Amino acid sequence: MSFWFRIVPVAATLAVSVVSGTYYTVRLAHECAGVGFVSCIKDTLFPVTSAPQKVLTEPPKKVPKSVPKATIEAMLISTGHLDGEVGRVDKSDFDKAVKAFQASLGRDREGGELTVSQRKTLQGRFEATRTAWQLRKVSDPQGFELSLPAILLSESRRLKYGRRYGSESGDFSVDVAQFATSDWTLEKLEEQHCCRISTSRKLEHKTVVHADGDVRGFILSALDGNDRISVRAFQKDNVIRLLAITYKVERDKEFRSLRNTIASSYVPFGSTAPEDRVASCASEEPDRASCNEKPDRNVWKRIVHDP
Repeated sequence: MSFWFRIVPVAATLAVSVVSGTYYTVRLAHECAGVGFVSCIKDTLFPVTSAPQKVLTEPPKKVPKSVPKATIEAMLISTGHLDGEVGRVDKSDFDKAVKAFQASLGRDREGGELTVSQRKTLQGRFEATRTAWQLRKVSDPQGFELSLPAILLSESRRLKYGRRYGSESGDFSVDVAQFATSDWTLEKLEEQHCCRISTSRKLEHKTVVHADGDVRGFILSALDGNDRISVRAFQKDNVIRLLAITYKVERDKEFRSLRNTIASSYVPFGSTAPEDRVASCASEEPDRASCNEKPDRNVWKRIVHDP
């Protein structure tokens, strides 16, 4: 009796297996019709596990290339950390300005080149300063390129040799002019602006002589009463172009970096090539060589009297 109890479940299992096998055999025959039967069976019974989805990753960011020194100079000048003009800054003054900026951050290291984060911060301050002054490029026939603060220089009027852009209060002005060499010479203009316009005029620094290919000129700085003064004149062929900036001494802290920014933006004849400079120092002065090494302080003065 127990034998039959044992054999019946086994027979039932075999019957189910036969039916199940018959089902899968019919299914395989249907699914693999018209294709390689062996490969189809292999793919059906042993499906290949699908490959994991590729995760798209952002390509690594390139390390920013070294920023040109002239660009760093421009940003340091506009933000008030450096006194001078782009391209006319002594290396020791530049290094001091970099350290001063780094110190202003309070948390970053000092010394050496600016880090990427420091350059980003400096760039932000630079753009904020330009926005605050509303610096705009001005199309003026006496200057190939010139940027002026629209928020400050609200007045503009013609002069005998050019144009004056001035503040309403008269505390700050920018003059541009053009002279023909048949009427004026660089030497005559230098003498006029260093000594003859006013008896109270005193040069702050030695006049710097500009020499760059076919362009030559001078830069002088002076104080005249309550005005801080500087003049830049450049000659190419038979044309002399001149830029002057004047502002009140008592507002030096506010206007010095702005003056330097305007001076750095001025391109008289469309050439921004580096220049060789020598100083027109008296030959007997022992520090004559230093005139070529130290940048002038870019103090400006009106270039012509009202017509």
